Amino acid sequence: MHSNSLPRYFCDSQGRKFELEVYWNAPFLSMFAVSKNIRVAKALLHVSAPCAKLSDIIVSDKIVTSYAWWREVLKCPKSEKFRGQGIGTALLENVLAKLRTLGVSRVDGEMVTEDHQMAALARWYVRNGFVRRPGTNMIYCDL
Repeated sequence: MHSNSLPRYFCDSQGRKFELEVYWNAPFLSMFAVSKNIRVAKALLHVSAPCAKLSDIIVSDKIVTSYAWWREVLKCPKSEKFRGQGIGTALLENVLAKLRTLGVSRVDGEMVTEDHQMAALARWYVRNGFVRRPGTNMIYCDL
């Protein structure tokens, strides 16, 4: 199912095209970035307007396709990197746009990652309009 208010496709920094899958089954919103029929990124939210809770947003580090015949079918290399290519940012931008159409004015979440990656994750959220609550891993964004 695709939402008409959002683009059907977007490209990452490498120019690779991704389909945007959107599923809205109140109160749950799910979005996926799909490449060659493989979901490489996802965002999961619980929506209760005017607020939404970001449960998860994750981009696969890389996809390894072990079988040569499957690589031929998918027309992809043995290993493809997905993090650091703008996919998560594009997915988050589309999530926020969809939430605005649903009447949401605030998104809350909690950053969960390995300790050594927390600072980078916090910087990514701040670059994308979120505020980190001091002394916690909690984040929010007013739309």
